[in-house]
Amino acid sequence: MELKSWFYYLITHSVFNFRLLIDGLNEVPNNRDNLLDTIGLIAESFNKVKICCSSRRERLFEQILQHNPSLRLEDLNYEDIQKHCYRRLHTTRARRYAYLVTEELRNAVNNGDDEVVLKRRLGECPGEMHKLFTSLVERQDKFYAKDPKPYLRLIEVATKRGDNNNHGAGAFLTFFELLVASSAQEEFISRVPKSLDASLLASLDSQAPDLKANVVVRCANLAELVPNRSDLQSYPKEFAYKELVNADSLEVRFIHRRVQDFLTDSEEGAALLRSYNMTEQNAVIRLTIASVTRFLATPYMSRVGKSLKWESLIEAGFWAKNGTGALDIIFPTLQARKPLRMPPFTAEDTSINGKTPPFNVLCPQLSPLENVAFGFATGFAMVAYTEAKLRALDLQKWRLVVGFSSCLCVRAYGLGRESSGFLTMFEPYLSLTSLTQNLTLSYILEPFTDVDFWVFRHLSCVATPRPGFHQSRF
Repeated sequence: MELKSWFYYLITHSVFNFRLLIDGLNEVPNNRDNLLDTIGLIAESFNKVKICCSSRRERLFEQILQHNPSLRLEDLNYEDIQKHCYRRLHTTRARRYAYLVTEELRNAVNNGDDEVVLKRRLGECPGEMHKLFTSLVERQDKFYAKDPKPYLRLIEVATKRGDNNNHGAGAFLTFFELLVASSAQEEFISRVPKSLDASLLASLDSQAPDLKANVVVRCANLAELVPNRSDLQSYPKEFAYKELVNADSLEVRFIHRRVQDFLTDSEEGAALLRSYNMTEQNAVIRLTIASVTRFLATPYMSRVGKSLKWESLIEAGFWAKNGTGALDIIFPTLQARKPLRMPPFTAEDTSINGKTPPFNVLCPQLSPLENVAFGFATGFAMVAYTEAKLRALDLQKWRLVVGFSSCLCVRAYGLGRESSGFLTMFEPYLSLTSLTQNLTLSYILEPFTDVDFWVFRHLSCVATPRPGFHQSRF
């Protein structure tokens, strides 16, 4: 009080004007309300005094001083701060660590932690990436840890399979797909093969906001949502499910590529994956159904490739009726959206009205839908699906399919390792009897070659070229 009295005496008895620069209001440990009251009283009582004070953006100071003119210094010296941070964090490792620690503190702030708790959190942050990931897992909400959801496992499988160049299923996983893949699969297994009705889409649309709000926390902060820049196709205006549109605009990924190594190579990460009680093949099946659902929800043909790649990753031992059912709705949908024209073609159909068929070999003895189904199944080396379908065909039909698929496989992959696994599947059918059934193939754009002849010579067939659109009959 004595200091305040002397200060008031100085101001009232001086002929000078005063400008007071008060820095670091937030650094005053106690009686902050009294400090702010004093500053307010001086500013209101003495016209000869101007005060400029600074503080961090803490709630108390913003609340009291919000009616006074203000500016944020970081808005004025942003470039200086950026240059300083770059100099201090110029190494890749330092940038990664700084980002992860900052995200940890940002999440804590959003949860309402005060400055004391934030300092304690920062002090407990480990100094290495592996230890940091372990720390994030250990700090996971106890309820979430006891009731794990499969989000992280699905992201892990999608990331691993996406890195596989041999029919990888795409290097990104949309939030839309994660939403479907983590839902009750019994519902999708029973409904997707029949239809993708409005009630199912409405149910997904209502679930999306809640999942978006807690998916990162459920993943122990090892995953993040970022804008999806891999597939920028927009939805039709009449698509009524706006939360699903937003979900499709987001990509789910690990906060860093080393999270994948942490989950598979470390004891802590492996234990976290085991807690989800989900095999890799089960995750693949879920991601397949999710991709199929996304394809069916929109009119875009380009999205079918991702669904077929996922289907090709399902191993025969894990193949279930739902896998065949998902494809049994994809192929009719493809044929309905872009009907496959079959030979003979007219003179005006040299390039099929300017649209090249998806395969350069067609079998007129099979229906257009069968050409689509077995053509794509061959192109994506879908062994399990093809085997399941062959078992359901009669003797005459499977001979046609084996001949058609064998030639198309060699056309697509040659005679190397890529085609060997798919062709090996046909051995039980070829060993029963020679293929005496007449087989007609139409070669689009490319004529019958010696490689094709080699295939059919080993199928006990004789080739006779035909004129026109390169049709060959065996």
